[in-house]
Amino acid sequence: MVKDIFPKMVKNIFTLSILGLYTGKYDGFNISHFAEFLREREGIDASYHQVYRILSDAGIASPNAQRRKRRDNAHPSRARRPKEGELVQIDASEERWFGGSFPKATAHGAIDDATGKVLSVYFERRETLSGYLHMFKDILEGYGIPEAFYGDNRTVFTFRRMSVDGLSVEYDADTQFRRVCRQLGCEVITTSVSQAKGRIERLWRTLQDRLIAEFRLNGVTTIEAANAFMPGFIKRYNERFSIAARDSEAAWVEPPKEPDLSFYLSTQYIRKADSGSSFSLLGKRYQLVTDGLQKVGVTKGVPVDFYVSFSGTITAVFLGRLYSVLEAVEVTGKEADEAYREQAKKKGGMPYKPGPNHPWKRFVSNYVYKRRKTGGSDDEG
Repeated sequence: MVKDIFPKMVKNIFTLSILGLYTGKYDGFNISHFAEFLREREGIDASYHQVYRILSDAGIASPNAQRRKRRDNAHPSRARRPKEGELVQIDASEERWFGGSFPKATAHGAIDDATGKVLSVYFERRETLSGYLHMFKDILEGYGIPEAFYGDNRTVFTFRRMSVDGLSVEYDADTQFRRVCRQLGCEVITTSVSQAKGRIERLWRTLQDRLIAEFRLNGVTTIEAANAFMPGFIKRYNERFSIAARDSEAAWVEPPKEPDLSFYLSTQYIRKADSGSSFSLLGKRYQLVTDGLQKVGVTKGVPVDFYVSFSGTITAVFLGRLYSVLEAVEVTGKEADEAYREQAKKKGGMPYKPGPNHPWKRFVSNYVYKRRKTGGSDDEG
């Protein structure tokens, strides 16, 4: 009699433990995700089928059960590229990532086409150039320069405007993101067909299922906390879902190192000089200064290119020369020179200026292209 009762008690405790965890701590997890965490976090060795049966007997269905009722092969998958780094699909997804009671946030993501490996997911409040540049920096530091990005026709990648006659739409490919990619030797391909970049679209469905549940489990409710959480999540995700590329030789190219990397990931602004040779930029007024910290005179109305690096350093390009930038002062003559020297001293000296092979000095950077095609060094051309 006792021998019959004991196994039933153990089975009931096992069942109640799983039900208690699923309806409490792991509420919102799909069954497969929940079974993984039972083994990894709770030390409960239960198979997917055991967990499914226990939850099903209790009348509990997986949160994504209804999502499976879609047509199979409605959009057949495109063949994967053979090499890792040959094509990277990128996109952004705005969701209530931190739960229904929190504001929406936007995830900027990248996935390798050949392996399904998630390369970066970076959160910001809205879809922005900054979000994509942070994503790109993650890829450069973790892997290298890909051959091409594949995205949609968002304004970050393609700028659209009405023609002069107002009857058609003109496309201008030279957006900020494309300029950065061009300087690094990376192509940007865009499409208006979401199914063409199905891997990143499927990634968002998976993350909406898994990531939102893990954010709740770990108390992640802010963008800063989400970005700190993602490296560990991505590592676990890739170990679980990524596959090997058909070609063992990857297509990544070694990226520039800091501090040059921050300049490659820069944002360009064009500003016109006022009557005092100063420029309004990002809520402040700046003046161009020489290496000797003397003010550079610029005729009123003449445009100058300003580049704000990823690290925040501002550099100007005027008449083919690079200049450092300091906040404008009201005084002139020797007093101005002294004021600029004092300002530079407080900032720790003059800002870093890129070397002779930097694309801002050559204006067209093709060293990565040559290196891919001929195996040449970075100093070629």
